[in-house]
Amino acid sequence: MYKKTKTLFITVAMVTLLFSPDFIHSENEISIVREQVEKTLDIKQRSQKQEDQWVEEMADIKSSYKSLLKEKKRLNRQLETTGRSLSIKSEKISEMKRRIKESTRVQEELHSYLDSVIKKLNDSINRGLPFHLEKRKAVISSLKDTLADPEKDSSEKYAKVMEALRKETEYGRSVEVYPEKILFQGDRIMADILRVGRISLFFITTDYKNTGHYHPSKKQWLPLPSKYRSELKKAVQIAERQRSIEFVKLPVGRIMVK
Repeated sequence: MYKKTKTLFITVAMVTLLFSPDFIHSENEISIVREQVEKTLDIKQRSQKQEDQWVEEMADIKSSYKSLLKEKKRLNRQLETTGRSLSIKSEKISEMKRRIKESTRVQEELHSYLDSVIKKLNDSINRGLPFHLEKRKAVISSLKDTLADPEKDSSEKYAKVMEALRKETEYGRSVEVYPEKILFQGDRIMADILRVGRISLFFITTDYKNTGHYHPSKKQWLPLPSKYRSELKKAVQIAERQRSIEFVKLPVGRIMVK
């Protein structure tokens, strides 16, 4: 403002001096001086406008600079927060990868273990006494299908194998009588089979005329001596709950049939 007032004062002084009676000029000189004064005023006006524009631009730049500084601080804070978040997520991803790897290892070991259990069960059925063969072999076949099914989870596979193992174990602690056709001395006959745990199989025909036992090493049904006929009949009646529990004498020894 001071510069603008000073410039105006100098210009007014020059104009006053030009038209002073003590200062005589030709018309041409006056015109030249006037033209120069107008140019000077025009230049000053334009300079002033440019200066004002620069002041406004500087103010805008300063404002923008302050805004950018605030934005930079905000972004730095956000970057720090994001960095911590990424670090935590990275740790979680690493932990998940470790668990997946461990889970894969456990599943592979579990699959191998369950496969070995199924093989042992199958071998036990093939080597053991031939009771409920079709049913028990069907269970083994179903277990193999379950173990090979990728859509079945490990817990379901484990549960099914353990259930089959439990049932096979229960056979060793139970006694039962069930009807079945067997091959005896070259003929197919219908008989009642007495299963004593997993150690002995006996048979008796419904007319009580034929009795026998299964010989594991020979893998065939052999006749029992006639002295065991009444004992076997008694054991069958006890197993079917047609008679009270008592001791019976059979080739396996002194057995209490429940």
